[in-house]
Amino acid sequence: MQITRLSSRGQLVIPKVFRDAHGWAENTEFVVKESGTGLLLEPVVSDKSKSLSDIVGMLPKPGRKLSLTALCAPVTGYGKD
Repeated sequence: MQITRLSSRGQLVIPKVFRDAHGWAENTEFVVKESGTGLLLEPVVSDKSKSLSDIVGMLPKPGRKLSLTALCAPVTGYGKD
């Protein structure tokens, strides 16, 4: 369990362990929803890549052959934070 505190400016710090686990970086936007006894934060999902690092490693290394079937297969989990 992690504990955080609301600042006088209404800001919360999301503990680093959660930011790292979900890949949330500075300027990540969230949708805030009421949920029973509290709030639910969901990251805003964008359809476009924000940087080259989002797609690095998706293609095979040079010299490695990839079948057309494998190349056309959907990428599971991509874009989920």
